This record gives sequence, structure tokens and C-alpha cells, in this order.
Amino acid sequence: MAFKDIVVFADTAPSSLHRLRIAADLAQRYAAHLIGVYVVPSVGHSHDGYARGESIRSVAEHRREKEERSVLEVGRQFADLARRHDIQAELRLILNSEVDQNVMLNSLYADLAIVGQTEPHGLPQNWLPDHLLLASSVPVLVVPNAWRADKIGDRIVVAWNASKEARRATTDALPLLSMARSVKILIVDADSNADRHGEEPGANIARHLARHGAQVEVEQLRSNGTPVADVVLSAASTAGADLIVMGGHSHSRSRQLLFGSVTRVILTGTTMPVLISR
Repeated sequence: MAFKDIVVFADTAPSSLHRLRIAADLAQRYAAHLIGVYVVPSVGHSHDGYARGESIRSVAEHRREKEERSVLEVGRQFADLARRHDIQAELRLILNSEVDQNVMLNSLYADLAIVGQTEPHGLPQNWLPDHLLLASSVPVLVVPNAWRADKIGDRIVVAWNASKEARRATTDALPLLSMARSVKILIVDADSNADRHGEEPGANIARHLARHGAQVEVEQLRSNGTPVADVVLSAASTAGADLIVMGGHSHSRSRQLLFGSVTRVILTGTTMPVLISR
């Protein structure tokens, strides 16, 4: 298995450049087609509504110029990375008036979508990474804005609870897991899901991933009253991981995605990239 279509959401913030570099590296690694998506921001201000006559034309022109500069900046960064990594790539622009439909359309046919953790994260205003996951079901790689490495997937921690969501996440991450230097299956409080784990928690998923070429070890931990999300984040940091793989639990029938507390805390509190599926 390999990623063949990767979509990355870009913006003009410095953190976007690292996101683009990670995307370009993955595209080069898997000979994938890279799609950059830039949601052209609305650059108007509330006081613009008071403009009259010539002022209206001046404000409109200022907006156009600012939009054009931002498009050129993102386009230059994207083209430069594509050239340096010698990859097939294209940049697509989305206007604010076309956001909802086009964000989903540009993600639906990808093997992986890459976004930032918090604004600016490349997504439209009022969107979050979990909105993208809910809309498309495409696995989402969330890169913290403070993350500075340009590559991921060397040391991976899989937060495993033997759920169907965790199983989906490991399957979606197989291209990375099979090439990683080390993969740690992390199980917290295995006895709470003993019926799903089997006699030896982690053994079955470890064997499955090993057959795909992954270098796997299993670690079991007890939370002892500490929030499970904190246990996962601490263990991943101790392991020197550059990626956490986990499943997202949706309990909503509406567009609002309500993740379980563990998923939510990890997504908001992580300092390293997280690949999440559902």
C-alpha cells in the first residue's frame, strides 16, 4: 500500500511552510500526486461597509491586491517545493463563496489530507480538522503549528484500544507504519477492554502490522487515575515519536463531530503530528 494522492491545505503563515514540506516529502517518498489547496481569505474589514463612492472602489482594489499577493506567495512556495522534490503537483484555489462543497470535493479523492492543528491551519474560517474528517472520511494528518521538522514517520506510536476506529486508523497509516524505523503499539488500561484485546493485548495487531513489514513493539500502561490522553502524549514524547496514529470516535448525527474526550484532548494538546481516521 502507498499514498498516491495527497492533499495539503496551505495558508500564508510560517507554519504552513513546514506543513507543505512534510507533504512534499511524503509525495516524493511514495511517488504520489500532491494537491495543494489554498482557501483565498476574505481580507475585508468591518469598517469597509462605511465606504462610499470612490472609497468603495479603493477598498475593493485594496482587497484584490491583497488577495493576489497571498495567492502569489503560496503559489511560489508550493511550486518551489514541487520543483525541489521533483514531484507531480498542482495548486487549487477555493474562494470563500465556494468553501463547503469544494473543500470536500478536493479531499474526497485523496489518500491523505494534511492540515494545521489550530488557526491558521489552511482550512476555511470556522472549520476544524475534525470537520474535514467528518465531511470526507479521508484520514487527516494534523500538524501542530509549532512543529518544525520537515519529515515524519520515523518513530510512530499507535494508540490502540482494539476499536474499529483504531483498526481503521492503522490500516490508513500502513504506508507509514511499514516504512517506519520503529512502531510502538501503546495500550492504556487493557483490562478495560479485555474482551476486544484477547489473551495477550496488542499481540494480534502487532503480528498483523509485522506482516506488512512494520518493526513493532507493544507497550502496556496503566493510567492510575491520570487522563488517558495525557498518558498517550507522555508515552509518545518519551518514545521520541514524530507521529501518533489513532482513531476518532464520532457520536453525532449532525455536521458537528463530537469526538471522545481522549481524541479531543490529544488533538488539542499534542505537540507532534497526529494521523486520525474514523
